[in-house]
Amino acid sequence: MVVSSTGHMLSPVVFDDVNFSFRRYDPWLAYGQSKTANVLFAVEATRRWANDGITANAVMPGAIYTNLQRHTEGRGSGTVDGRGEAPPLHGVARYALDPDSAARLWTYSETLLAKA
Repeated sequence: MVVSSTGHMLSPVVFDDVNFSFRRYDPWLAYGQSKTANVLFAVEATRRWANDGITANAVMPGAIYTNLQRHTEGRGSGTVDGRGEAPPLHGVARYALDPDSAARLWTYSETLLAKA
């Protein structure tokens, strides 16, 4: 299970500038990109492991308000759910389900891991 958020709708994964080296850093775009990456991971993991009967799911637990929100200037998304229960992610943006982007992100991640 992959925990994502409706925040994925804020940004696709921008492969040409994943680390904001050339774009002005925006914490909400970075958050959105990371949540899109979570969904894409589930898409590619399911594709890769389907023959083994493995399915990866992306879920949205709802907004869980913690001290982290003090850094978001009162902005947040999702529904309040202090329990952090994980209903399925609905209304996923098309770019978060794109199999080509999912495969590209997987390969990019493997490249990063090889450098570690």
